[in-house]
Formats: sequence, C-alpha cells, structure tokens
Amino acid sequence: NEALEVHTLAEVLMRLRARDDFGLTKAGIVFQVNNEEEHTLLKQDFEEALAEAEKEAANGKLPPPRTQAVLEKLLPLEHFELTARDSVTYYAFAEDNFPGGARRAESDLRFIDIRPFRRQYKLADPADPGMPMGGKPLPELDELIARERHLLNRTMQLARRAKAAEAAGSALPPDDLGVVDSLIEFQQKVATLTHDLAEALQERNIAGNDLLFQAEDSMLAAVDSLTAGKYDTAVLQEKDALHYLIEGRNTLTIAIARKSQRTQAEIRAFQRMQMQKLRKPKNEDDAEEVASRLRELADQEEFVYESLTGLKLDEEMPGSGGGGGSGKPKKNSEKPPESADDPKQVAKADPKEDANPSETDDAEKPAASGQKGTGSNGKNGKTGETGETGEPGDKPADAAEGNQPEEKPAGPSRAELVEKQADIAAEAAELQKLVDKMKGLSDLAKTRMTESAKTAEQAASSLERGDSKDAGDAAGKASGMFRELARNVEGLAAQETSQKIAIARNVSEELTQAERDFAAAVERMQKQDGQGGESSDKSDKPRSGRSKEPNDDQQKAQGSGGKGEKDQDKDKESATGGSGSKPGDHPGRGGAGGDPSKERTEKLASRAERISEAGKTLEDILKGIARSNEPADREAVAQVQELLVLGKLGEAVKRLEAQAPALREGKARETSAEAREMADRFEATTQKLEGLHRSIVAPRIADLMRAEREAVELQEKLERLETQSQIGNWHREADELIDQLEKLGLAEESREELADAMKEAGWTADRLGGAWDWALLAGRYGAPRAYHRTVRSVVSGLHDIIQELILGDLRGSADETTPPQYERLVERYYQVLSTDK
Repeated sequence: NEALEVHTLAEVLMRLRARDDFGLTKAGIVFQVNNEEEHTLLKQDFEEALAEAEKEAANGKLPPPRTQAVLEKLLPLEHFELTARDSVTYYAFAEDNFPGGARRAESDLRFIDIRPFRRQYKLADPADPGMPMGGKPLPELDELIARERHLLNRTMQLARRAKAAEAAGSALPPDDLGVVDSLIEFQQKVATLTHDLAEALQERNIAGNDLLFQAEDSMLAAVDSLTAGKYDTAVLQEKDALHYLIEGRNTLTIAIARKSQRTQAEIRAFQRMQMQKLRKPKNEDDAEEVASRLRELADQEEFVYESLTGLKLDEEMPGSGGGGGSGKPKKNSEKPPESADDPKQVAKADPKEDANPSETDDAEKPAASGQKGTGSNGKNGKTGETGETGEPGDKPADAAEGNQPEEKPAGPSRAELVEKQADIAAEAAELQKLVDKMKGLSDLAKTRMTESAKTAEQAASSLERGDSKDAGDAAGKASGMFRELARNVEGLAAQETSQKIAIARNVSEELTQAERDFAAAVERMQKQDGQGGESSDKSDKPRSGRSKEPNDDQQKAQGSGGKGEKDQDKDKESATGGSGSKPGDHPGRGGAGGDPSKERTEKLASRAERISEAGKTLEDILKGIARSNEPADREAVAQVQELLVLGKLGEAVKRLEAQAPALREGKARETSAEAREMADRFEATTQKLEGLHRSIVAPRIADLMRAEREAVELQEKLERLETQSQIGNWHREADELIDQLEKLGLAEESREELADAMKEAGWTADRLGGAWDWALLAGRYGAPRAYHRTVRSVVSGLHDIIQELILGDLRGSADETTPPQYERLVERYYQVLSTDK
C-alpha cells in the first residue's frame, strides 16, 4: 500500500524482496521520521558473505552469486516517541554485481501515517441537533496529501535519471523534459488548491491554516527549482510541503471538531466544490466527437480516392469500426461492429497475392480506354475523362473477364469532387483548431492532425488544378492518416486508464498479426520473383494476446473476384495504418516503371510504413499513461514505464520504420526475418498489457458492484419510508452514495439530477431535523417522482457499466478463465442479472 496508518506504539514489519540476474551485492531498507536524518533499518552485504563462503570452500571453487533475497525486520515506532503530527517514510534499495560496476536501484517512497493510540467514538443520533456529521472532516486535504506524495515520487525518479545522465555526460532526453513540464503544472495545481483551502479555513478562524500556507510556499519553491533544473532541491522542498500538510491535517481536524455544525457544513460544502477541480478534465466527450469526425473524413477521402482512380484502397484502416477497443460502455453493445480493429478481421486470405503475378496486376489495373464495357476511368459501361463518370468501387476486371455487370448510375462529376474535397479540407482545418485546444494530447497527435489537414488541402488544390493523379494519391494518403489519428486521439484522451491500456493492447495485438502477415507476403513475393524464401505457412502461428484461434489464411477459399474476394483483400491489408495509401501502393500508379517486381516491392514497402505508424501510436499511448499524475494510476504508471524501458518499445518502433527502406534496397529475406522477430516482441507486449488491464479492471468491478449494491438498497428503502426519521436517514445515505459515485466518476447526469431533486425538496448537508411535507399513504411516505426516476436511472446505469466490463471483457477473451479471486464476484453478478434486480 502507498500509505499505512498505525498508532504511536506499533511495531511495523518491513519486508524486502530483491532479485538480479548478475547477482546481488547489497540490499536494505532505509526510513526517515519527518524530514530528519535517514536511518538504515536493515542492510545486508552479500559480497562479504560471498567472500567468507569462498574462504571456507574446501574445494576452492567460487560459490555462485546470490541472485535473490528476502529480508525483513520490525520497525518499533515507540522508540521515536511519535505523535499524530508526525509521519514516517521508507524505501528499499539493492545493488547488483554488474561487470561494469555496481548499479543501485531504489523503490518509490512508502508512507506511514501516525494516528492517536486511543480514539473515542460515539453512536450518532440523527435526532440530536448537536451531534456532528460522520466522515472525515478534511477529505480534500487527504487527497492533496496523496497527490503531493505521488508528485514527490515522480520528482525523485526524475532526479535519479538526471544524475545518471549527468554522470554519462549527456542531457536529459526529450521525454524527461516533457515530464518536467507535467510536474510543474501538477505542482502548481496542488499549490493553488492548498491556498484556496487555507483561505477558506482562515475566513472561519480555524487554527492550523498557517501550516497550509507554509505548505503552499514550499510547493511554489519546488516549482521554481523544477523550472531551473534543480531537481534534488525540488525533492527537499516537496518533502517540506508534505510535512506541513500532514502536520496541518491533525491540527485542523481537532480545530474543526470544536466548531459549530453550521461551520462544519460550510467546510464540507466548500471541499465538495474543490474536489470537482481535482477530477480529470472532461476530455472524453470531445475525444469521441473528434475521433468520429476524423473517421467520417477518412471515409469521404476514400470515396474521393476511389472516384478518381477507379481502385479500392488497399485496406480498411484501423479504427473505422469505432472505439478502437477501449472497452468503454456502449449504449447498444449487443453485437459489436466488425472493423479493422478487431484482430479476427486481420488475418484473412489474399487470393491475389497467391495468384500469378501477371494476372494479379492486370486485374488491378484500369482497362484501356475504348475497351468494351469499360471507360478510361476504369468504370463499367462508360467512357470519358477520368473521374467524370462511373461508379466508385466497381472492378474493371469484371468487364475484362467478360462478366458484364448491370448498368449503374454515373458517379460524381469533377465539379462535385472538387466541392467535396474542398469541404473535407475545410472540416479538417476546423478539427485542427479543436485538437490544438484539447488537453492531454501529445505532440505526435497534434503533428499528425496538422499533416492530415495539409494533405487534405493538397488534394483539394490538385483537384482545382485538374491534376487527378496527384489528387487521388493525396486523398488516399489522407484517408489513412485520418483513421490512425482517430485511434491516437481516443487512446490519449480516454477518461479511464483501463480504457487507454485496452486500446494499447489492441494496437499491439494488431501489430503482432500485421507483422506476421507482412512477413508471409514478403516471402510470397520472393517466391514469385524466384528468390526462394521460406514458406508462408508460418503465418499460421496463433495470434498474440488473448486469442488463440488459427490464422484464417487456411480457412478462406480463394474466390473468383466477387464481393467475398474484395472483402478478403481489404481485411488482409488491414495491417494498421497511418500514412495511408501512397503513390506506388497500386500497380501502375507508383513510379515502378511498369516492372511487376518493383510494383510489388513498393506496395509492400508502403504497407510497412503503415505498420510503423501504428507502432508510433502504441508508443504514444503508453507514454501518455506513463505521464499520468493521478495517484490511483501509480501501479499502472510503474508497470507501463517498466514496459517502455525493459521492452525497448522505442527501439522496436525504429526497427519497424527501417523495414520499408530495407525492402526497397532489396533486402527481402532480412526484412521477412525481422518482421517475424518483431511479431514475437509485440506478442509479448500484448500479453503484458492484457495482464495489466485485468489487474485494473477487476478491482474496478468490485468498487462498482459495491456502489450498485448500495444504490439498489437505497431504491428499495425509498419504497418503504414509514417515519420522518427514516426520510432523514435516507437522504444522508443518498448523499453518501452521490459522493461515492462522484469519486468513481459514474452516473454523472443521474446523480446530479438526484442531488438537484433533493435540494429542491429541502435537503441540505447540515439539515439535522425538521418535518418532510410528503404524502402518507397506507402507512408509508411517498417520495417525489424525481427521486424514483433518478435512483432507478443510477441503478440501471451501474448495471450497464458492470455488464459491459464483465461480459465485454469475457467476450473478448473467451478462451481464458476468470481470475480465481473474482470468480465468486462474477458468479454473483450473473445471479443478479438472472433475477433482474
């Protein structure tokens, strides 16, 4: 746990687990009371033990190094004569036996809060006007302390990395400079909230507010130190701020308890408003709207591309199905839409790549002008200038093979396409302004938005000049860029960390299969070009992460060019996108000089570039998670940071970017081997993200079910209120439920309606008595209709969210069992669903 609360005479057992492949040389635990001198509670030197063992060895052989150890010792707090105004911090350390010199690792700080040895409790009587309300008097201060502790750990990590960089003679990497900006912004926000709380307490003459002002001064000094790059100084100043906050909490708690009930109610109301400022910014609704509009632009650009070229885009770009696998509750989740994001839609067979090269190329090229049944723009039944007539999406090969399709209406005229592309460019420019203002988006996402808007504008300018070829290439490229950007925005701006991890997991899973399919395609190209190469049967390896179904390549029959074959072509090329279609993606359109071998190489190189863009998206989403300053995300942040460093994700993305140039240089065999290796790496990443996602979602379900149970009980009590006292108790319980839902970020609209209805009926937080003017029928009081409607809405909303989290996650992981510690929880919820309660 991040914080442990004990009394002043407690003996705290501290345990350390350390492991290192090279072997351990030292390990121990260090603690500190307030901000005084550090003390070593436990330290073991394994080098000394190793030397002693070597001396005692009769055979003269060197004993193996100690690679793991478990150490523990009691910390007797009574020895330090602590009070409730004190605090204790501690951390563990270990040093390894690395050949280049010992390296030291330290854990994050952990905290011990001291409470009085004896506490007195009194049973609350709602009818007693002098009885104080229950709950902690300063929940906002508790939250500020938790956030300052999280901030302190982040700053200490930064200070360690800065020391390491200085020792290596290098500067902080760009990612860490972004961390500095984030820490400065976060510390300024905590300082502002601390100042506001101190002023509110000062206005009510509550002793101890001066400690909060001192905490604010230390926080602002830490901001100055961070700005100047003095990270060690910032750590000390944040420790001082934390000490003042903890000391002030005890003093203020005692002072507030001596104030009148009205003053206490005013403080609670003030803190409730302040807690709203601590919540994450509501960026999710904007993100959904932006992502939806981006996908609409991608569809429109695809239509323009197909109208101009007479060709289908190579792939259905990822994210076109909607949410990108965020796991977010949907209003209608009976059957999720199939999209390129669904890993089951990635590994479809591609008959054309297995077909004879010359036949494949001919089938994809527009037929010559004047051919029977086909116009110069590749459309059936018409002749004329490119883009002026014909139906987008019809295959000219149908006419060439003698299969005369039915006459279809003419496609858009050039004037219509010019107008449509101009509208797309204008819409993209408006979206760019919105994206620039959105919080939480990375530089990569904003750069992609800028480049996408420029590409759309380029297509519009080319159409106005009459350059259909350049306009088609730009439109195809913009389509892919818009789709990849949509998923990038969703992953960064998702409200829940679990949603971000789910999106990252799905991207990693797609990358795994995309790289395997890409490797198989490169090997097929080698065989077609007579270069040899391995068999494409390797692509049958099970997909990564949760799914263990076989590859669909062996299950799909090769069609004869009808609708099924088109769908297979699109799904096969759904290897995640980013840069969109480029010149050379399609035979006959790219600078390959009509050489089928070069055309195939260029097409695969473009495919590799799209895969690398998806890799950048994955890295960007994970870096966004790692930058989180929310205390609740501490474990997720630590695991994601470990994944980024130990998994060398940045290096993996660079290797993805190198595949396209290598393929163009003729290194097909090396590129294929590299793609298979990268597929294995992303498979391991998917499995780690899946485990992290489950570790976050399962406790979340437990919290949701607890809130749901309380909401159901509240709904049932509302139907059987028999006394005025029960009405007052019901309102207090409803108030507590509203607070709980607010902390969980749930049922926002319903809970606000319930709070407004209660306020309109005369309820306030400091109301302790008084009659309720409710009708009494058959011995029971009838609550206002708004009460029944809003409570029912809260219960229904919680049911939907829990069902989506449990059933939705299990639906995506049908081959995996429920974690043992949550089996009873899931079974109980199934029972609740079956009884419709």
